[in-house]
Amino acid sequence: MGNIHPLFWGHVYGTGSTIGALAEFITGTMNTMSWGGQQASIYLERKVLSWLNLLLGFPNDETSSGILVSGTSVATIIALAVARKKFHQRTMVIYCSKDTHSCIVRAANLLGINKENIVYVLTNEQRQIDVQALEACIDPNACGFIVGSAGTVGTGAIDDLQGLADICARRPNDLWFHVDGAIGAVACCSRRLRPLFTGLERADSIAFDLHKWLFVPYECGCILVRDGQLHRSTFAQPTVSYLTLMDGGITPSEGEHFFSDYGLELSRNTKALKVWMTLKTYGIERFGRIMEQNVDQAFYFAHLIEQHSNQFELLAKVTLNIVCFRYIVCQSNTIDQHDMLNKFNKRLLIMIQERGIAIVSPFVIGTNTFALRMCITNHRTRLTDMDKFLEQVIQLARELLDTNEFAILKTI
Repeated sequence: MGNIHPLFWGHVYGTGSTIGALAEFITGTMNTMSWGGQQASIYLERKVLSWLNLLLGFPNDETSSGILVSGTSVATIIALAVARKKFHQRTMVIYCSKDTHSCIVRAANLLGINKENIVYVLTNEQRQIDVQALEACIDPNACGFIVGSAGTVGTGAIDDLQGLADICARRPNDLWFHVDGAIGAVACCSRRLRPLFTGLERADSIAFDLHKWLFVPYECGCILVRDGQLHRSTFAQPTVSYLTLMDGGITPSEGEHFFSDYGLELSRNTKALKVWMTLKTYGIERFGRIMEQNVDQAFYFAHLIEQHSNQFELLAKVTLNIVCFRYIVCQSNTIDQHDMLNKFNKRLLIMIQERGIAIVSPFVIGTNTFALRMCITNHRTRLTDMDKFLEQVIQLARELLDTNEFAILKTI
């Protein structure tokens, strides 16, 4: 069962598209290298970035900048590097929640930022960063890189981006507001969902994926930076002899756009064509409708869980397209019962996958509550799939309870 299957809900994977596959064939055939100059791919990428700026409400002028990359992990490294450049050699502290994507920690490690300089801020009942708790823990003597999530990877929670932006606005020379939009940023395609991300447009940098909910073939992500000059100064290098600029011939000349000045790579494939063709073919509004459909499906499944509250428990509030739940046989009033329920749900998850019923993934809520996690990013998924899935899970759970290992749960 591949990730294009309508019952693949294990991770936030995009399904790709026919037009995207065609674009990949074209770029693979042309084998264009998109580092800079007057190649068509450079103009195409600048056009795509312009569209993405407009989509997210980001400045769409020469003051801002952006680049297409492999995904949010690389985009985050770029954002953190630009912030570090702004703060020079001053101490920088990263503020995020425990639910923030692990790419933040990886980027910090790669850039030499000690783990002691990563502060995990408390979250509220909606699993959002507690804005007051954040204000209380900000070090007044250090610079800060504040990470807001436009959809956490675990539960889809959206931080109070407006509140985080307000905090950063009070100390613009000391605080950098970064938004991890890997999962949810492109949901701005939907007029109905866009208000959930209010404040996103005020970020200093936004990292997000196009190969997830925008169905662009893997791999394709993006980083947008408000201060384009700072972005360029972070990565641009003095011209070397083998890249000497000229005022004639096919050699690039001074003043032309070089994407190699905005990221890690000099050798770059062409990612812009598959984005351009995807957006031109299907349009923003169509993607918005698909995203709304997926969100409605998540709320529908959460409602099914609540209707079966004697058998299932909803473990996190549904905000976007992710549902975390578990099967309950008893109230876990003791540590032993809690551990037994965790063990039961782990086995249930494996059975769901191995029987080919569907793909859902594991997630740990809090310190030690095992959850089955459903992520819906597929235009082929239907509500009837969820009805059938729940029925099959109930049947599997009954089967599991009849085994010697878990029969004791029926007596608790």
